[in-house]
Amino acid sequence: MKKIFILSLSALIGSSISHAQAPYFLDPNFGNGGVEVVRNNEWTPQFGPYVTYKVRNMIVGADDKIWLSGNVAAIYTVEGVSTDHALTRLLPNGKPDSSFNGTGHINFGATNQPDVKWLDNMVLLPDNKLLYAGNSTQNNMSRTLFYKVNNNGTFDNSFGTNGVVRHSGPLPFNELRTLDVQSTGKIIALTASFNQSVTKGAILRLNSNGSIDNTFGNNGYTQPEIGFPDNKIYYGMMKVLPDNSFLVVGTYAGEATAGAPPYSAYQDFIAKFSADGILQTSFGTNGKTILPKTSTERLSFYNKYVDIDPNGIIYINCSAQDLGSATVFSEAVTVYKLSANGTLVSNYGQNGRLGIPGMHAGNFYYYDAQLQQDNRLLVAAMTDTGMNAGYRIKRINTDGSDDLTFTGSSASITGTRNALDHFHFLGMQSNNKIIVGGWGRKEKSNGSDTLHPVIMRLADHETVDTSTAVVNIRDQQQIKVFPNPMGNNLYISGMKANASVLIFDISGKAMLNTTLSATAPGPVDCSKLAAGLYWLQLKEERSATIYTQKLIKQ
Repeated sequence: MKKIFILSLSALIGSSISHAQAPYFLDPNFGNGGVEVVRNNEWTPQFGPYVTYKVRNMIVGADDKIWLSGNVAAIYTVEGVSTDHALTRLLPNGKPDSSFNGTGHINFGATNQPDVKWLDNMVLLPDNKLLYAGNSTQNNMSRTLFYKVNNNGTFDNSFGTNGVVRHSGPLPFNELRTLDVQSTGKIIALTASFNQSVTKGAILRLNSNGSIDNTFGNNGYTQPEIGFPDNKIYYGMMKVLPDNSFLVVGTYAGEATAGAPPYSAYQDFIAKFSADGILQTSFGTNGKTILPKTSTERLSFYNKYVDIDPNGIIYINCSAQDLGSATVFSEAVTVYKLSANGTLVSNYGQNGRLGIPGMHAGNFYYYDAQLQQDNRLLVAAMTDTGMNAGYRIKRINTDGSDDLTFTGSSASITGTRNALDHFHFLGMQSNNKIIVGGWGRKEKSNGSDTLHPVIMRLADHETVDTSTAVVNIRDQQQIKVFPNPMGNNLYISGMKANASVLIFDISGKAMLNTTLSATAPGPVDCSKLAAGLYWLQLKEERSATIYTQKLIKQ
């Protein structure tokens, strides 16, 4: 059982902002200073000798367990391209969950599933079973592919054949874009169906056992025009609503006129359908709302789900690339906000559209967004590309303004890990803890680089586990921290056991992480810290107490 402790913020970062919400910071009780790097050698007995695990999706369950999926390969490849796929479940602390298939992992290898080409969709069901889905290719045809996995890591034999189904579509080639599940257990899947000359958007519904639901559309499929005459629709995102109606987001790929910008005829939209796939004309204009953009912009929907708050307010996160502004067409994270009836919220950003500068987006560096319980929007992305690029987690108020209470003085937490990182998945654990996941590459030497899952956890100072006490160093007599203000060396005495020491800056970014010996602690080298305000966290081994103190670096 957990309970909430209310801390005095002035004990952490000074009285000048003592009325602000307690800030978020990397959780010292998770991994190494808030970061859990799941090394490949932990999984070698299950997967065999491999050096690549590129995470392509992440879900956090109601039990706080963390699900990952992605590509695995026996050779190093930064793209992570392989016919082998992995499904992983971690405990809330980021360690492999042995109650799932004995090791925490399932491998979908080329030997046992040779037609599987892509698996990057996951939906966690209310009974903790998981849908894991993608595409298969065989005999010059491509089909959508769905697995159903039990909570213990076995396949659900009541679903298709031995837990898997493959479905063709209206045209010979079919790709799954995203999926969601209705409360009846029926599965709604957005797909692209195509041949050598045309691509059309198609919506598929399956029964809970994986069979085609022939009561939906035409033999389980519907290809709505949504007001576009030729159905050249590429679906990108969706969300099933509490009444089992559903929202879809996509792009109509219209043909540009001669001399016009190449994407000027593209129209990006959100549409609403009834539970049985009938376009709801009361939503937006005749069932859809066109998302505003300039004639030289292209929107991309790399995420798979629309965010909805308890009042039905809709948040669409995407990336916008202006192809007319420069020779280098950088992409920026962009959020659209709409009312439940499909009307753009005019006072959010600029006419319902909010650009988020400083957050990189692209088809290699993704991003994620998720609403917290108080309806503030979290966004996670990288700030740049390449080795040692920074990551950023930002929180935005409901009116589109930056939430400066997120870290005590800033709306963002930023940092780097001296690696090639891709942090772009968000999830929420209990007590407002934020999970940020992705993958990282540690550059070693030619031929020995690895890709591996990396997970961070951010904690709110106001909520800690029942077993943890938070004590201001000034309010006890055992541990001494001096001098304060400090120079290049900080001394800590009075520890009864070896202790981990974390020093955070005012934004909540971990600036220093070290371990001190209780018998010969020595000074903490602070020479690389710039002058300013910091706070310290100290936790002794086998102790449930976290000691905190404000520090001033001269």
